[in-house]
Amino acid sequence: MKFLKFVFLSFLLFFYPNCLFSQEEGEYVILPYTKYVKNFGHGSEKCRIKSYYNEDIFLERNFGDMNNGEIQSFHDYEITPHTYKTSQRPLILYFYSYRFVDAWLKKNQARYEATRQLYIERYYPYCINEIFETDNYGDDLYYGYNTEVELTIYPKDLSASLINNAMIDLPVDDEVTRIQTFSGFDNSAYQWQYSFNKTTWTSINISKGSNLLTLKAKDLFPTNYNNYIGKNIYFRIKVPDGYATVNKSQVLTIVPSAPHIQSYKITQPSCNGYSDGKIVLKLDRKLYAGEKVDLRSCNVINGRWEVGDKIDSITTTNIDSFVINNVASGTYAYKVEGTYKGKDCYSLSEEHKKTVTVPNTPSFYYSMFQYYTPNISCYGGSDGAINFNIAGKGTPPYSAKYVLQGKTDTVYINNFNNVISNIPAGKYIINVSDKYGCGASINFKEYTLSQPDEIKASGKVVNVTEFGASNGEIDYTILLSNEGKRKFDYVWHDSSNNEITPEVPIARLYPNTKLKELAAGEYFLTVSVVSDSRLGKPIPPYTTPDGAGCQSTFKVVITQPDPIVIDIDTLKWVSCTNSNDGQLNAHVTGGVKPYTFKWENEKSVAICSDSTLTGSVGKYTLHFTDANGIKRETSAYLPQIDSLKTILENVTKVFCKGNATGEVAIAVKGGTQPYSFLWSSGDQTPAITHKTAGDYRVIVTDANLCRDTLDVTIESSDAISYDLTTKNLTCYHSNDGEIAVSNVAGGNPPYAISWSNGEKDYTLSRLPADSYKGAITDSRNCIEAIDVMLSEPDTIIPRIEKDIYTLCKGQKQPLDIATANAKSYAWYNGEVKISDNQQIVIAEAGVYRAEITDNDNCFGQKNFEVRTTDNEIFADFIVASSVAQDSVLRAVNITRSDFETMEWLLDDDSDIWVSEDNPYSLEVAFARQDTFNITLRTSQWGCEAITTKSIVVVDASELEEYEEGDVAYIRKFLVTPNPTDGEFDATIELGEAMDVTLYMYTANSHLPLEERHLTGAKWYKEHFSVSLVSGTYFLRLVTPNPRIYSVAKIVVK
Repeated sequence: MKFLKFVFLSFLLFFYPNCLFSQEEGEYVILPYTKYVKNFGHGSEKCRIKSYYNEDIFLERNFGDMNNGEIQSFHDYEITPHTYKTSQRPLILYFYSYRFVDAWLKKNQARYEATRQLYIERYYPYCINEIFETDNYGDDLYYGYNTEVELTIYPKDLSASLINNAMIDLPVDDEVTRIQTFSGFDNSAYQWQYSFNKTTWTSINISKGSNLLTLKAKDLFPTNYNNYIGKNIYFRIKVPDGYATVNKSQVLTIVPSAPHIQSYKITQPSCNGYSDGKIVLKLDRKLYAGEKVDLRSCNVINGRWEVGDKIDSITTTNIDSFVINNVASGTYAYKVEGTYKGKDCYSLSEEHKKTVTVPNTPSFYYSMFQYYTPNISCYGGSDGAINFNIAGKGTPPYSAKYVLQGKTDTVYINNFNNVISNIPAGKYIINVSDKYGCGASINFKEYTLSQPDEIKASGKVVNVTEFGASNGEIDYTILLSNEGKRKFDYVWHDSSNNEITPEVPIARLYPNTKLKELAAGEYFLTVSVVSDSRLGKPIPPYTTPDGAGCQSTFKVVITQPDPIVIDIDTLKWVSCTNSNDGQLNAHVTGGVKPYTFKWENEKSVAICSDSTLTGSVGKYTLHFTDANGIKRETSAYLPQIDSLKTILENVTKVFCKGNATGEVAIAVKGGTQPYSFLWSSGDQTPAITHKTAGDYRVIVTDANLCRDTLDVTIESSDAISYDLTTKNLTCYHSNDGEIAVSNVAGGNPPYAISWSNGEKDYTLSRLPADSYKGAITDSRNCIEAIDVMLSEPDTIIPRIEKDIYTLCKGQKQPLDIATANAKSYAWYNGEVKISDNQQIVIAEAGVYRAEITDNDNCFGQKNFEVRTTDNEIFADFIVASSVAQDSVLRAVNITRSDFETMEWLLDDDSDIWVSEDNPYSLEVAFARQDTFNITLRTSQWGCEAITTKSIVVVDASELEEYEEGDVAYIRKFLVTPNPTDGEFDATIELGEAMDVTLYMYTANSHLPLEERHLTGAKWYKEHFSVSLVSGTYFLRLVTPNPRIYSVAKIVVK
């Protein structure tokens, strides 16, 4: 199966190298389509337009005459797509227009001819039906015409194909598959997708923005990739809906990858000609469940691998290596193949193969050895020796390694006699090997080197029973061996090295010795070997390491107890009367444990048998005995603490009802300090203060938890009481309020009363509306507070905001004095009543008075004056009705410039940001989408004019023709002086240099009295000298953008 895939892939590479693996530059398709052309301005003739890039013309048309506002449609023109290599794609489209114009007013003829530019670089790689009306500077796309151009851009072909030498299989892991499409397009054009059914497609983040897709199946399905093995998977470039781009897909088959050979480890054969070497091939992962991996031997001929027999297989998931045993020196080639759930795995990579070389071991020869052993002089000595010889032709140098009791040492030897000397007794295993560690066929001998027995002695000791006594004993026996061959000597010494004669003499055969009536101390028995007939040589000195084992000294220790000392401590006094919680403790040192205790009271009655006595007050006797029967006796007294008692020292009464002025103080005697106090009020001090009247209990507890209780009562006087009567004001500011206090009782008579206004009577009258505070005080200065609020009706004085109103020519002043609970209204001009309504509109000068009477006959009036003037005042400005959020909006004042004040008013809102504020213009930005108001207020001669306009703030995407900078087109447009006698200047400041037109016309006609065309500047100042009758006129400023214009109002005297 794998061979067929390889042949098929080779076939494709041979016959179709260009179609599958070429790396070609892509092409873009450009379609700019002019939908219509509308004549803007005067009627024209010889009209012509053309759109092109370099010499490549997209559209060209001559359409003769066109009237003002006439539209020419292009639906009958065929759209021809234009194709460009990516490196040659247009970045700018050009739009040429020409027309021959008859001037509107003076019949002058003019030519309008220009070419506009549209930068389209940012619309690659996809642009579908994008509508353009202006070029990149906001000018009409065709100069002199209104039009719409619909632009479409897309890559011509994004088909996917395998690159040169790429596999038609998609391995699960490690092996990389590469698919390509045409190069050179913008990165955003390369959005790769995959699908299993060519219907549902999924995006791939790998190689996003690149025309080359490099991946493995594990990249797409990190955890469940095994579910897709054997399936066909399609790859393509994503194309947005609505485009005719070719995007043929490439199909691959997902296959599993067999594990790779990650590394190997060699164990060389131990000796030349051996086949005990080993090779371990380490795989880069363990097997998946359901996977099988085979290891096969291979022959490599001229770099070509021929797969041979299977050596081993792995089917379990916990093994990740092949072990090849019994390997001789040589070179071996191996290959890994496998299946997953019965399907072949991919195994064609170099990582699936490995060549291993096992090096050779040098040859050697060997012969047997001989030995003999002399005896060791003393136990534990190291004066033994083993003799042997070596024969043969191994690889020098040789070494003799011997092992004794788990410890190893090595001696280097030659081919002649040699000896291992100065060694201790024990069982030796000797191994001889050559330079490479190869030994003889019988390569070890076992030999035991003996030594004399160790000198031993044992016995028993009777220690001294009481400190200072001499009743100790020693009974010891010396254990002998090798009798008849060795001779011994024995002696006893004390710690001062004085020789001691034993009670039983030492015998030569198995001697036994006893010592009696010994005091506490150390005693020493020394046993020495004086000769050994087996050695044929003298005993080495006892002070040397080889002779030390022929002499042993045994130390025997007789002990005595420490002196008996008894100390009795009073651990705790009896805490309370009649309590039995006192404690005495006997602390004993010396003697021999365990101890026995017996406590008796004054009546010789046994109380307890422990070291600690717990009881009531009195004298006690302790009888003590240690483990050796040594006795002692002593006495001690157990005391008691004084009784606890609580004493009442003082109680203070509460004189003002409800106050917390009561106090109690107590004293404590006896018991054990510190004391703790707990009152029923929660206080924990001996004296309590700031308490209300009532019963209180205190519990006193000392340090031993002895308690005493005391009950106390705090008394109190009655509360002060009274009756209160009030009357509120009848009318606003009528000052006829009243307060009366009567029937005062309780407390501690006599009483006194005082008020916050200084009065000291129980009855107050003729009071204004206000808050009044009073206090009744008794003889103990107990105070009862009084709070009274006297109210009044609201004022009915007419709400007239100004004392003087000034009306300019044509102005009227509306006034409204509507009031709740009103019974009647009256308006007077001088003393002449002019109206009895709540509302009035005044247009004449005069001195006026407004009056109101309510249903309680309360009366209010307001005088004011109205003046008139023949002067005119107005306020007007231009501003866009909508603006994008966070973009700058510019408002331009088109009012006359010599008013006394001209000011901008904005909503009080934190989302309004002002960047420029002067009488002539205002620049603001809005931080949220909403409706806001902009107001211009002017004043002169005491008159005011106010104009308010609403601005709708939206998202920039909602403004179809919104261009950054529109609001700055007209920065200033002023007419001075204004009013004028016909001589005036028009000052114009623009956001950029441009052509503008001024039209002057009357208020009742749209036919211009005068028209001026201004060209090529950013700032203009035009002087006008006209003969006009008195009245109102308008001067209109028109820019190339029909959405942006301004109108100034002119008053001619």
